[in-house]
Amino acid sequence: MARTPRTPPGSPFVGNVLRFARDPLRYLDAVRDAYDDPIVRLSGPGGDVYLVLSPELVRQVLVDADAERRTRRDGGPGDPGYVKADLRPELTEPFLGEGLLNSEGGSWADQRGRLDPAFYAPALRGYVGSIREHTARIAEDWRGEPDRDVHADMTDLTVRVIAETLLGTELDAGDVATVEAAMDDLSESFGPSLSRAVLPSWAPRRRPAGFDRAIEDLDALAGRIIEGHRTPDPPADVVTTLLAAADAGEIAERRVRDEVVTLLLAGHETTALVLTYAWFLLSGDESGATTDRLHEEVDALDGPPDWEDLDSLPYTEAVVNESMRLYPPVWALFREPRGDARLGDYRVPAGTPLILPQWAIHRDGRHFEDPLSFRPERWLERRPTETAAYFPFGAGPRACIGRGFATVEAKLVLATLAREFDVGVHEGKLDLDVAITMRPEGPVGAQVSTRSS
Repeated sequence: MARTPRTPPGSPFVGNVLRFARDPLRYLDAVRDAYDDPIVRLSGPGGDVYLVLSPELVRQVLVDADAERRTRRDGGPGDPGYVKADLRPELTEPFLGEGLLNSEGGSWADQRGRLDPAFYAPALRGYVGSIREHTARIAEDWRGEPDRDVHADMTDLTVRVIAETLLGTELDAGDVATVEAAMDDLSESFGPSLSRAVLPSWAPRRRPAGFDRAIEDLDALAGRIIEGHRTPDPPADVVTTLLAAADAGEIAERRVRDEVVTLLLAGHETTALVLTYAWFLLSGDESGATTDRLHEEVDALDGPPDWEDLDSLPYTEAVVNESMRLYPPVWALFREPRGDARLGDYRVPAGTPLILPQWAIHRDGRHFEDPLSFRPERWLERRPTETAAYFPFGAGPRACIGRGFATVEAKLVLATLAREFDVGVHEGKLDLDVAITMRPEGPVGAQVSTRSS
């Protein structure tokens, strides 16, 4: 008989979701450590939310249920499958519309098929020149001004790279500021809050100040990018592909705008955060062993790394993977079952939001030895795909389309800059802002110094 998950202690009327909203990451850690249950129920005025803490059940949601649904041919009973749980549609829809992050079903599958080639290896190889060029510009900035905000630098770099490679557009400083401000507004609007925790789901919710202006600015930028492709000889990139589909009547013209904005926002954020957290973790390497090993690897290259050098950077990749384990840019995924479902031994009513928390699972000692230590070498001993407990880019059909792009870019940027610079982040602890992504709450100040030869 299917079970109902246990519920941690809570308060009258507001349940335990209020405790979660006060400090999501600490609460996730506390629940994970206090309960050996694969699923725990959070309760509140807006209804129940199920916290899935078992890697095997996460895989069932992200991978197995979809495979079962696709292969079931007799129409018989089975897992109904899961869709993304959009907990704040009043925020995400104006920003992202029907872009790849928001869409579902056949519409999503068709669009994913159009965009996939831009993320295959031949395309990625073509992006390396842009990554190298913008990394060299950051290196020049670091030589001239060693007191840096490394999160701002990594964000500036990745915004410019994604615009140039996928959208065929060179952004100026004002454009970059527009993208960064929009991401800030969306993140600030989306994070857990005490007021949202106690409001019932039917209660009206106002948009935060600056929200509409951010959308207007993004719309204007996306419009300029799209119009720049309406030429007799447009660049062979994602925008041109989407415009051709719109002209053929395969997608609505609005969909082109939605994908441009989605790529601008989501396309840079993960990589910028991976690099920021990598610099932070390397800076805290008290023994110096990790940094020395990274330097040994990158110093063995003939020059700044290129596409052909990627296979020669296993430890650099391990640093990237370990950074995403300890500080996953996407701290949790959200899903809900299409119909009443059974997840492991538990009954999950249709429409119940599920939280699949990378933060809590990546830091669980049952899956990783010495889980809070920064040990990149663990990824030399096993590949990320060998464990269900590691899913920084999600898993299954809806795994992040840009995971290969992000990995290539992060390796090249980290290896290039580590060849020349030591980065000393001022703070030994980061305050984290939990929203759509997990971001540093403020600037990540650092002193950059040129390495002695």
